[in-house]
Amino acid sequence: MSAMSSSPSEQVELEEHFEIARFLIREAQLLDDRRYSDWLSLLADDVEYVVPIRRVRQAEGVDDDWDVSKELGSERDLQMTMSRLPELKLRVGRLLSGKAHTENPPWFTQRLISNIDVRHGSAPDRFEVDSKFLLNRFKAGREQTIVGSRKDRLRRIGGSFEINRRWVLYNADSYRWGSYVLI
Repeated sequence: MSAMSSSPSEQVELEEHFEIARFLIREAQLLDDRRYSDWLSLLADDVEYVVPIRRVRQAEGVDDDWDVSKELGSERDLQMTMSRLPELKLRVGRLLSGKAHTENPPWFTQRLISNIDVRHGSAPDRFEVDSKFLLNRFKAGREQTIVGSRKDRLRRIGGSFEINRRWVLYNADSYRWGSYVLI
């Protein structure tokens, strides 16, 4: 759901919006600083991290509404990745071990998070967050720019938040980068 379709009852107060935006910016900084173990601490024990495959498709006639959902597989289809906390911990362990050949030497990265739209979730301590991202990475004379959108489900835990679900949609075909990237 976009900001344009958020009803006033779904919208959060400005202070909550600011807190969540700061949380997302700090999260991006942890990843840019390669503080992967600290990043894992932001994830809920029951986190889902989903990156669907995006397909290029032809129009289905003159009345085609070009809905993005028609470019995605269903929840039952193969995803580019569907990870839970144990898989994410394994991935981070591999990154930290130096044995992930696509990350050795590591990339220099900069993540930008923008267009943050925050709505109340299913309970008072839950939030639905839409955002856009731009990830630029550089290593050994190669530069890549990855752009897309995210849909996050956050829970307030004490004075902060945890990520309960992240859904990442790349703004290009899913195979361009050769390896799955933490967004």
